[in-house]
Amino acid sequence: MGVNSKILIQFLDHTEIDKNWWDQEIGQCTNPLIYAKSWYLDAVSPGWGAALIEKNKGFVPLTTKRYFGLIPVWLQPLFCQQLGLFLKPGFKLEASALIAITKPFFKTQFHQNAGFHIKGAKQKVNYILNLNKSYDELKKAYSKDALKNLKKYTDFSILQPEFTEDQFHTLLSSYLSQYGAVEKFNSKKTKLLKRLLFAAKAHDSLLYFELKDSKAKLLFTAAILKDEKRIYYLFAAPTPLGRSYSITHHFIDYLIKAYAGKTLHLDFEGSMIPSVASFYRKWGVQEEHYSVFP
Repeated sequence: MGVNSKILIQFLDHTEIDKNWWDQEIGQCTNPLIYAKSWYLDAVSPGWGAALIEKNKGFVPLTTKRYFGLIPVWLQPLFCQQLGLFLKPGFKLEASALIAITKPFFKTQFHQNAGFHIKGAKQKVNYILNLNKSYDELKKAYSKDALKNLKKYTDFSILQPEFTEDQFHTLLSSYLSQYGAVEKFNSKKTKLLKRLLFAAKAHDSLLYFELKDSKAKLLFTAAILKDEKRIYYLFAAPTPLGRSYSITHHFIDYLIKAYAGKTLHLDFEGSMIPSVASFYRKWGVQEEHYSVFP
Protein backbone atom coordinates (compact mmCIF):
# COMPACT_ATOMS: atom_id res chain seq x y z
CA MET A 1 0.00 0.00 0.00
CA GLY A 2 1.27 3.49 -0.80
CA VAL A 3 0.23 7.12 -1.22
CA ASN A 4 1.42 9.63 -3.87
CA SER A 5 2.27 13.10 -2.47
CA LYS A 6 0.59 15.20 -5.20
CA ILE A 7 -2.41 13.16 -6.27
CA LEU A 8 -3.73 10.98 -3.49
CA ILE A 9 -3.24 7.45 -4.78
CA GLN A 10 -3.68 4.35 -2.69
CA PHE A 11 -2.32 1.10 -4.10
CA LEU A 12 -4.03 -2.14 -3.08
CA ASP A 13 -2.69 -5.64 -3.38
CA HIS A 14 -5.10 -8.31 -4.57
CA THR A 15 -5.67 -9.60 -1.04
CA GLU A 16 -6.70 -6.12 0.15
CA ILE A 17 -9.58 -5.72 -2.32
CA ASP A 18 -13.15 -6.34 -1.15
CA LYS A 19 -14.59 -7.55 -4.45
CA ASN A 20 -18.24 -6.86 -3.63
CA TRP A 21 -17.26 -3.29 -2.72
CA TRP A 22 -15.13 -2.99 -5.86
CA ASP A 23 -17.97 -4.06 -8.15
CA GLN A 24 -20.36 -1.62 -6.49
CA GLU A 25 -17.89 1.26 -6.89
CA ILE A 26 -17.15 0.46 -10.56
CA GLY A 27 -20.90 0.27 -11.19
CA GLN A 28 -21.26 3.86 -9.94
CA CYS A 29 -18.60 5.24 -12.30
CA THR A 30 -19.44 7.19 -15.44
CA ASN A 31 -18.37 4.44 -17.84
CA PRO A 32 -18.66 1.04 -16.16
CA LEU A 33 -17.55 -1.88 -18.32
CA ILE A 34 -17.70 -5.62 -17.80
CA TYR A 35 -13.90 -5.81 -18.13
CA ALA A 36 -13.50 -4.02 -14.77
CA LYS A 37 -15.72 -6.39 -12.80
CA SER A 38 -13.82 -8.39 -10.22
CA TRP A 39 -14.74 -11.80 -11.62
CA TYR A 40 -13.67 -10.72 -15.12
CA LEU A 41 -10.33 -9.46 -13.82
CA ASP A 42 -9.87 -12.65 -11.81
CA ALA A 43 -10.25 -14.62 -15.05
CA VAL A 44 -8.00 -12.57 -17.35
CA SER A 45 -5.44 -11.31 -14.81
CA PRO A 46 -5.31 -13.47 -11.66
CA GLY A 47 -3.84 -11.57 -8.72
CA TRP A 48 -4.73 -8.13 -10.14
CA GLY A 49 -4.33 -5.12 -7.89
CA ALA A 50 -5.88 -1.66 -7.85
CA ALA A 51 -5.14 2.03 -7.48
CA LEU A 52 -7.68 4.21 -5.71
CA ILE A 53 -7.58 7.93 -6.48
CA GLU A 54 -8.56 10.81 -4.19
CA LYS A 55 -10.39 8.73 -1.62
CA ASN A 56 -12.41 6.51 -3.94
CA LYS A 57 -13.28 9.01 -6.64
CA GLY A 58 -11.26 7.13 -9.26
CA PHE A 59 -10.42 3.46 -9.72
CA VAL A 60 -7.74 1.75 -11.80
CA PRO A 61 -7.50 -2.04 -12.13
CA LEU A 62 -3.82 -2.97 -12.18
CA THR A 63 -3.44 -6.00 -14.43
CA THR A 64 0.13 -6.57 -13.42
CA LYS A 65 2.62 -9.40 -13.36
CA ARG A 66 6.36 -9.83 -12.81
CA TYR A 67 8.86 -10.79 -15.46
CA PHE A 68 11.18 -13.49 -14.11
CA GLY A 69 9.26 -13.19 -10.85
CA LEU A 70 10.96 -9.85 -10.14
CA ILE A 71 10.31 -7.06 -12.68
CA PRO A 72 6.84 -5.47 -12.29
CA VAL A 73 4.95 -4.77 -15.53
CA TRP A 74 1.42 -3.55 -16.22
CA LEU A 75 -0.05 -4.80 -19.50
CA GLN A 76 -3.46 -5.12 -21.12
CA PRO A 77 -4.84 -8.65 -20.72
CA LEU A 78 -6.22 -10.72 -23.58
CA PHE A 79 -10.01 -10.57 -24.15
CA CYS A 80 -10.13 -7.23 -22.36
CA GLN A 81 -10.56 -4.34 -24.76
CA GLN A 82 -10.65 -1.37 -22.37
CA LEU A 83 -9.61 -0.70 -18.76
CA GLY A 84 -7.67 2.23 -17.28
CA LEU A 85 -9.28 4.95 -15.17
CA PHE A 86 -12.90 4.65 -14.03
CA LEU A 87 -14.20 7.89 -12.49
CA LYS A 88 -17.13 8.81 -10.30
CA PRO A 89 -19.59 11.35 -11.81
CA GLY A 90 -18.35 14.93 -11.59
CA PHE A 91 -14.77 13.99 -10.74
CA LYS A 92 -12.20 15.62 -13.04
CA LEU A 93 -8.68 14.33 -13.42
CA GLU A 94 -5.65 15.13 -15.56
CA ALA A 95 -3.82 12.44 -17.52
CA SER A 96 -0.83 13.09 -15.27
CA ALA A 97 -2.58 10.90 -12.72
CA LEU A 98 -1.90 7.93 -14.96
CA ILE A 99 1.80 8.80 -15.08
CA ALA A 100 1.88 8.85 -11.29
CA ILE A 101 0.25 5.43 -11.12
CA THR A 102 2.69 3.92 -13.62
CA LYS A 103 5.84 4.89 -11.68
CA PRO A 104 6.20 1.60 -9.77
CA PHE A 105 6.23 -0.41 -13.02
CA PHE A 106 9.16 -1.17 -15.29
CA LYS A 107 6.86 -1.35 -18.32
CA THR A 108 3.32 -0.12 -18.84
CA GLN A 109 0.88 -0.45 -21.71
CA PHE A 110 -2.89 -0.53 -21.34
CA HIS A 111 -6.04 0.59 -23.12
CA GLN A 112 -7.76 3.49 -21.40
CA ASN A 113 -11.55 3.22 -21.61
CA ALA A 114 -13.51 5.65 -23.76
CA GLY A 115 -14.78 7.49 -20.69
CA PHE A 116 -11.42 9.22 -20.18
CA HIS A 117 -9.62 10.69 -23.17
CA ILE A 118 -5.83 10.98 -23.19
CA LYS A 119 -4.79 13.89 -25.41
CA GLY A 120 -2.09 13.00 -27.92
CA ALA A 121 -2.29 9.24 -27.29
CA LYS A 122 -2.75 6.68 -30.04
CA GLN A 123 -6.44 6.08 -30.61
CA LYS A 124 -8.28 2.87 -31.39
CA VAL A 125 -11.86 2.56 -32.60
CA ASN A 126 -14.68 0.53 -31.18
CA TYR A 127 -18.18 0.29 -32.65
CA ILE A 128 -21.32 0.41 -30.53
CA LEU A 129 -25.02 0.44 -31.32
CA ASN A 130 -27.60 2.08 -29.05
CA LEU A 131 -30.45 -0.43 -28.82
CA ASN A 132 -32.90 1.93 -27.11
CA LYS A 133 -35.07 2.20 -30.23
CA SER A 134 -37.64 -0.02 -31.87
CA TYR A 135 -36.39 -2.79 -34.12
CA ASP A 136 -37.98 -1.10 -37.13
CA GLU A 137 -36.09 2.13 -36.38
CA LEU A 138 -32.82 0.28 -35.91
CA LYS A 139 -33.29 -1.69 -39.13
CA LYS A 140 -33.69 1.54 -41.12
CA ALA A 141 -30.02 2.24 -40.38
CA TYR A 142 -28.80 -1.07 -41.85
CA SER A 143 -26.73 -0.75 -45.00
CA LYS A 144 -28.08 -1.99 -48.32
CA ASP A 145 -25.53 -4.78 -48.26
CA ALA A 146 -26.71 -5.96 -44.83
CA LEU A 147 -30.33 -6.01 -46.00
CA LYS A 148 -29.33 -7.89 -49.14
CA ASN A 149 -27.49 -10.56 -47.16
CA LEU A 150 -30.44 -11.02 -44.79
CA LYS A 151 -32.55 -12.13 -47.77
CA LYS A 152 -30.11 -14.81 -48.95
CA TYR A 153 -30.93 -17.58 -46.50
CA THR A 154 -33.66 -18.11 -43.92
CA ASP A 155 -33.81 -21.87 -43.27
CA PHE A 156 -32.03 -22.00 -39.91
CA SER A 157 -32.71 -22.24 -36.18
CA ILE A 158 -31.19 -20.24 -33.34
CA LEU A 159 -30.51 -22.34 -30.25
CA GLN A 160 -29.25 -21.51 -26.76
CA PRO A 161 -27.96 -24.78 -25.31
CA GLU A 162 -26.32 -24.92 -21.90
CA PHE A 163 -22.68 -23.95 -22.12
CA THR A 164 -20.62 -27.02 -21.29
CA GLU A 165 -17.15 -28.37 -22.06
CA ASP A 166 -18.51 -29.75 -25.33
CA GLN A 167 -19.97 -26.38 -26.28
CA PHE A 168 -16.67 -24.68 -25.53
CA HIS A 169 -14.84 -27.01 -27.90
CA THR A 170 -17.55 -26.52 -30.54
CA LEU A 171 -17.18 -22.75 -30.21
CA LEU A 172 -13.40 -22.87 -30.43
CA SER A 173 -13.44 -25.28 -33.36
CA SER A 174 -15.79 -23.00 -35.33
CA TYR A 175 -13.58 -20.02 -34.60
CA LEU A 176 -10.37 -21.77 -35.59
CA SER A 177 -11.95 -23.06 -38.81
CA GLN A 178 -12.28 -19.43 -39.92
CA TYR A 179 -9.44 -17.58 -38.24
CA GLY A 180 -6.97 -20.21 -37.08
CA ALA A 181 -4.65 -19.66 -40.05
CA VAL A 182 -4.08 -16.00 -39.19
CA GLU A 183 -4.54 -15.87 -35.43
CA LYS A 184 -2.16 -17.51 -33.00
CA PHE A 185 -4.35 -19.45 -30.58
CA ASN A 186 -2.01 -21.39 -28.31
CA SER A 187 -2.87 -23.48 -25.24
CA LYS A 188 -2.36 -20.48 -22.92
CA LYS A 189 -4.90 -18.38 -24.81
CA THR A 190 -7.33 -21.30 -24.98
CA LYS A 191 -7.16 -21.83 -21.20
CA LEU A 192 -7.69 -18.12 -20.57
CA LEU A 193 -10.75 -17.99 -22.84
CA LYS A 194 -12.19 -21.08 -21.20
CA ARG A 195 -11.65 -19.66 -17.72
CA LEU A 196 -13.29 -16.38 -18.75
CA LEU A 197 -16.36 -17.93 -20.36
CA PHE A 198 -17.09 -20.26 -17.47
CA ALA A 199 -16.59 -17.37 -15.04
CA ALA A 200 -19.13 -15.38 -17.08
CA LYS A 201 -21.53 -18.33 -16.93
CA ALA A 202 -21.12 -18.54 -13.15
CA HIS A 203 -22.02 -14.84 -12.88
CA ASP A 204 -25.04 -15.02 -15.23
CA SER A 205 -23.23 -12.91 -17.80
CA LEU A 206 -22.84 -15.42 -20.65
CA LEU A 207 -25.19 -15.91 -23.61
CA TYR A 208 -24.22 -18.87 -25.76
CA PHE A 209 -25.76 -19.45 -29.20
CA GLU A 210 -25.64 -22.06 -31.94
CA LEU A 211 -27.26 -21.61 -35.34
CA LYS A 212 -28.10 -24.76 -37.27
CA ASP A 213 -29.70 -25.54 -40.61
CA SER A 214 -32.75 -27.74 -41.19
CA LYS A 215 -30.52 -30.84 -41.15
CA ALA A 216 -29.00 -29.84 -37.79
CA LYS A 217 -25.68 -28.92 -39.37
CA LEU A 218 -23.83 -26.25 -37.41
CA LEU A 219 -23.67 -22.83 -39.09
CA PHE A 220 -22.52 -20.44 -36.37
CA THR A 221 -21.50 -20.26 -32.71
CA ALA A 222 -21.24 -17.25 -30.42
CA ALA A 223 -20.30 -16.45 -26.84
CA ILE A 224 -21.86 -13.09 -25.98
CA LEU A 225 -21.36 -11.32 -22.67
CA LYS A 226 -23.92 -9.08 -21.00
CA ASP A 227 -23.92 -6.61 -18.13
CA GLU A 228 -26.26 -3.82 -17.02
CA LYS A 229 -25.19 -1.47 -19.83
CA ARG A 230 -23.93 -3.51 -22.78
CA ILE A 231 -24.03 -6.70 -24.80
CA TYR A 232 -20.49 -7.62 -25.83
CA TYR A 233 -19.81 -9.45 -29.09
CA LEU A 234 -16.88 -11.28 -27.52
CA PHE A 235 -16.23 -14.48 -29.45
CA ALA A 236 -18.14 -15.75 -32.46
CA ALA A 237 -17.63 -17.36 -35.84
CA PRO A 238 -19.49 -19.10 -38.66
CA THR A 239 -18.57 -22.56 -39.80
CA PRO A 240 -17.44 -22.83 -43.44
CA LEU A 241 -21.02 -23.81 -44.37
CA GLY A 242 -22.48 -20.93 -42.39
CA ARG A 243 -20.09 -18.51 -44.04
CA SER A 244 -21.40 -19.54 -47.45
CA TYR A 245 -24.88 -18.48 -46.24
CA SER A 246 -23.68 -15.12 -44.80
CA ILE A 247 -25.05 -16.41 -41.49
CA THR A 248 -23.24 -13.83 -39.37
CA HIS A 249 -25.57 -11.17 -40.76
CA HIS A 250 -28.54 -13.16 -39.47
CA PHE A 251 -27.05 -13.49 -36.01
CA ILE A 252 -26.32 -9.77 -35.66
CA ASP A 253 -29.84 -9.00 -36.85
CA TYR A 254 -31.19 -11.49 -34.29
CA LEU A 255 -29.30 -9.82 -31.44
CA ILE A 256 -30.53 -6.39 -32.47
CA LYS A 257 -34.12 -7.60 -32.72
CA ALA A 258 -33.95 -9.50 -29.41
CA TYR A 259 -32.72 -6.48 -27.44
CA ALA A 260 -34.31 -3.61 -29.37
CA GLY A 261 -36.04 -1.10 -27.12
CA LYS A 262 -33.83 -1.84 -24.11
CA THR A 263 -31.44 0.58 -22.42
CA LEU A 264 -28.39 -1.27 -23.71
CA HIS A 265 -25.62 -0.88 -26.25
CA LEU A 266 -24.43 -3.65 -28.52
CA ASP A 267 -20.64 -3.48 -28.24
CA PHE A 268 -18.85 -5.00 -31.24
CA GLU A 269 -15.43 -4.84 -29.50
CA GLY A 270 -13.50 -3.24 -32.36
CA SER A 271 -12.06 -3.46 -34.85
CA MET A 272 -8.96 -1.85 -36.39
CA ILE A 273 -8.99 -4.48 -39.15
CA PRO A 274 -10.56 -2.70 -42.18
CA SER A 275 -12.69 -5.64 -43.37
CA VAL A 276 -14.08 -6.28 -39.87
CA ALA A 277 -14.71 -2.58 -39.26
CA SER A 278 -16.56 -2.41 -42.58
CA PHE A 279 -18.82 -5.28 -41.48
CA TYR A 280 -19.64 -3.58 -38.16
CA ARG A 281 -20.47 -0.31 -39.88
CA LYS A 282 -23.27 -2.04 -41.78
CA TRP A 283 -25.52 -1.89 -38.71
CA GLY A 284 -25.79 1.86 -38.12
CA VAL A 285 -23.20 1.92 -35.36
CA GLN A 286 -21.45 4.80 -33.63
CA GLU A 287 -17.69 5.07 -33.30
CA GLU A 288 -16.25 4.96 -29.79
CA HIS A 289 -12.60 6.02 -29.51
CA TYR A 290 -10.30 4.88 -26.74
CA SER A 291 -6.65 5.61 -26.01
CA VAL A 292 -3.60 3.40 -25.80
CA PHE A 293 -1.32 4.38 -22.91
CA PRO A 294 1.45 5.38 -23.24
